Amino acid sequence: MSTILDYATDRRADIDAAVTDSQQRLAQAQSKSAAESSKVAKAVGELADLEKAIANIRQELSAIPTPADGEILLVRLEQKIIQSRAKEAEILALHISLSEAQSSASLAQADLANASAELTKATAALRQADSTQKQRAELITALTGPLATIKTNSTAALDTSDPEGVAAKAKERIEDDIPEPLRARARARRAAQASRLEQTSTARQAAEDAANEERDLHGGDAGQAISSLETLSSVEATVRDFVCNATSRFDRAQAKLAQVADPTRASLTDEQKASISAEEPLKTEREDAIAEEEAVGDARNILDGKQADLDAAILEAKAAPTDSGKQSAVNDANDAVDIAKTALEEAQALYLSANQAVVDAWEAAVPDTTWRMFEDYEAAVETLQTMPNPVSLNGELVAAETLYVTAQLVADRSAQVLADLMAEKAQRAAREATARQTGDASLFNALRGDNE
Repeated sequence: MSTILDYATDRRADIDAAVTDSQQRLAQAQSKSAAESSKVAKAVGELADLEKAIANIRQELSAIPTPADGEILLVRLEQKIIQSRAKEAEILALHISLSEAQSSASLAQADLANASAELTKATAALRQADSTQKQRAELITALTGPLATIKTNSTAALDTSDPEGVAAKAKERIEDDIPEPLRARARARRAAQASRLEQTSTARQAAEDAANEERDLHGGDAGQAISSLETLSSVEATVRDFVCNATSRFDRAQAKLAQVADPTRASLTDEQKASISAEEPLKTEREDAIAEEEAVGDARNILDGKQADLDAAILEAKAAPTDSGKQSAVNDANDAVDIAKTALEEAQALYLSANQAVVDAWEAAVPDTTWRMFEDYEAAVETLQTMPNPVSLNGELVAAETLYVTAQLVADRSAQVLADLMAEKAQRAAREATARQTGDASLFNALRGDNE
């Protein structure tokens, strides 16, 4: 069993069988309860007859003319007393059996109510599973059909081996319009900012993983099933986003490359080119200044790394609140962040007092249309380079569903074992309560030998 639909189908069938079993046990318990009640009534009547017979014999004994006439009556009285005491013991045993039958009926009634409620939920879950299975099948069909070659096509779209191709011309256009030092620095800044944006997702995922790990560790089989379901939901969301948007993203990336490759779009004038490239000694001055800006970027990247370390330390400390070492690690990581902040501020102050104006002027020499074209190029390349592989997504989706179903089956078995043990506990508790209620009478009967 590897699909949720298979699981939901089997689970509904199992619960349906449980409902039938509960109905049968309830009918049997009610039938036994009625039978035991009838036996009790019969035995009580028989005891009343014995007590009446004993009373009559005692009446007869009060009127005997001679002692000899009483011997036969005394023998009869003795037998009736023995029978009466045995009947009392029988009635006590029947009351115990009746109480157990009534308890069994009550438990069966509760089981039937619970199973019926579970059947309603299982039926709804089966309908939902059937619907989601169809949606998942559509996703898989898209991955293995229309989108099967999109990763290959994305790679081909970035091929610069043909100098007349769009990718080659777009790359050449960017390199011609923006000098390498300025271009490299711009790319580094963009990559650093992209990393910061990605870090928010990384930090969120780390917290989610930590919560799932804690739930897996202490939440039992049910907790692991919940974590597996969340993983499946996340993978499914990724696949759905890919299926819905991959083609449009691919088309937009290709269109952006074509626009960048078009020499008539946002072309630079000779004066703009001269201002951007510059002659010596301004060229060297600009390159030296951009290197100083790089030092600021390096300091900022170090701070980003220290902040990521702090985030990780905080999660570890929250996961182990009694571990003083974890809290000390948070303090140390916080100190490291403060040091990195100071280093960044110093680098920024040094850069501001030295050559920031030179870099600002160089960047201002590049028109916004060219910067936007550069951004379009970088975004298009990133989209095509990072295009997911549909084969891998398909495998992840199938594996996540299988993992969830496996975990849920384990959780169901654990829940059933617990339910069975709790039912047995209730049955034995009811038996104990009956034993305590009838304890004094049963002890007296045992002492008197009525049940032997």
